[in-house]
Amino acid sequence: MIRRYHTMSRMDFDRSDISQRTDGFLPRDLEKISLRATRSLQTNSLRASTCIQKSLVAVLAEFTPLAQLSTTKEEGCNNTSWADVGGLFDVKEKLESTVRHPVLYRRIYEKAQIKLPRGILLYGPSGCGKSYLIPALARECNYPIVTCKGPEILDKYIGASEANVRELFERASQMAPSILFLDELEALAPRRGSDSTGVTDRVVNQLLTFLDGVEDVSSGTVFIIGATSRPDKVDPAIIRPGRLEQHLYVGPPESTNEWSDLLLRIAKNWNLKTDSLLALSNGEAIARIVNDIPRLCAADVRAAFDTAHLNAVHRTLAGDIPVNDIEKIEIGIEDLQFGFRKTRPSLSESEARLLHPIYKSFRGHGPEGAKTDIRPLKTSLR
Repeated sequence: MIRRYHTMSRMDFDRSDISQRTDGFLPRDLEKISLRATRSLQTNSLRASTCIQKSLVAVLAEFTPLAQLSTTKEEGCNNTSWADVGGLFDVKEKLESTVRHPVLYRRIYEKAQIKLPRGILLYGPSGCGKSYLIPALARECNYPIVTCKGPEILDKYIGASEANVRELFERASQMAPSILFLDELEALAPRRGSDSTGVTDRVVNQLLTFLDGVEDVSSGTVFIIGATSRPDKVDPAIIRPGRLEQHLYVGPPESTNEWSDLLLRIAKNWNLKTDSLLALSNGEAIARIVNDIPRLCAADVRAAFDTAHLNAVHRTLAGDIPVNDIEKIEIGIEDLQFGFRKTRPSLSESEARLLHPIYKSFRGHGPEGAKTDIRPLKTSLR
């Protein structure tokens, strides 16, 4: 294509490198890249044979493929890093081994001749990080992500919902290797027969068609990840082996180490005094801070830090230091204690009683997942 725009008899550039950088690009994308690279060569007035590679790499660094321009992404997804995810040691390890390693070590996995799972189901109480994990995973793996929340795909017109499903899979396939994230899966793929209109039944059938590989997207390495707080309401056919077959429980931290890791990673967003940092690293201090709050989740912890920060602001303003002399607000141990005392768990006791047997039963009949434990923190931190 470059020859069309630039008069030269020889194209000296690393074809293998450019091929990898343009994986999943459409012909129209390649034409635009060639045109921009040629204009760059003409502007610089240099021999193309010496700088064609640099020109292409520079253009690709600022180029967004057409497939990604039409992809809906949640605001702020690119700012979520893997290092920001606290706790969840087992879940993070399994996600990396399932999603990142098969692409990173493709040759090794191909020689193993093992059919790897491409579908993952994350389940657990709300506020524990299911929706937070996947954008961070996509950034860690450097994969594009196509995100869909269950209700967004449903349409009142016949055939429109199924078309939306096809479009999702097509977009994910065009950007492969990629992640297709189906959030609130219980709304997108409920048990068939539960909807009087039949809309969700047709959506489930369309999903099954893609998951079975009849319309094959797996050849391009599209990882399909669903998330739900009610796995019992998802159609059983969606989560059987061969589809969303790897089931991972995402719940509150289950050990002092996980609690400490979660607290310290969240604490990075604020200025903490030395005594506060030491408390977050000490198992006994953690137990004293959160012992009276059962069913605490990651979202509740973040809310507690917000309250603690606000209390630190009020405490500082109430002091004798002039406002103009205040350089930074630091959260002390008394602020943290206040923040956690004021925090109420998102998961009520009645909801915990309802969900605990569901998760326990689901884990018992599904593939291996993390330990299901939504007991009060007092017992979890012993």
